[in-house]
Amino acid sequence: MLFHNSREFSESFTPTNIDIDRTRTSLNYSLCENASTLKESKQYFKTRLSEIFCYNNKELKTLGQWVVTAPSDLVPEQEKDFFRTAHDYMNSLYGVKNCIQSVVHRDEGVKNDNGEIIAGKSHLHYSFIPAVRNKKFMRVDKRGCISKQNHYRII
Repeated sequence: MLFHNSREFSESFTPTNIDIDRTRTSLNYSLCENASTLKESKQYFKTRLSEIFCYNNKELKTLGQWVVTAPSDLVPEQEKDFFRTAHDYMNSLYGVKNCIQSVVHRDEGVKNDNGEIIAGKSHLHYSFIPAVRNKKFMRVDKRGCISKQNHYRII
C-alpha cells in the first residue's frame, strides 16, 4: 500500500496498474506532516506502532486506508483545498500522529487513443493506524498529569 501510494519506483520498474501515467507522476503531492517519502513513511509507521498497545493477534490490521476521489464537478482551482479539507477531517478522526501517508494522485486514469484521460479523477490515499485512546492504559501521576505511558490501542 505504502509503495503504491509513494510512486517511488525505478525507471526500469513497470507499474502493475496500467492506468498510471508516469509522465504525470510529478503532479502527485503529499499532505502528510509525519513523512513524505516511502522510506520515511515506513520508518514512521514502525516507530508509531511501537508506541501503541497491540494485542498479540495475527489477524490484527495495523494500517487502514481511505481513498477520496475528487467530485466530477469540482473546479480545478478548488482541488487542493478539497483534499486538504478531507485530510484535516480524517486527522481529526484518527489523530495526526496516526497518519502514515496522505498522498494525492493526479497520474491515474483511463486514456483514449489520443492519450487524453477519459475516466479517472484525482484522488487522495489517506493511510492511517486505526488507534484509539484507551483509558484502561492511561496512568495519572502524583501531580494529576497523564503519564507518558502507552494509552492508545489498535481498534
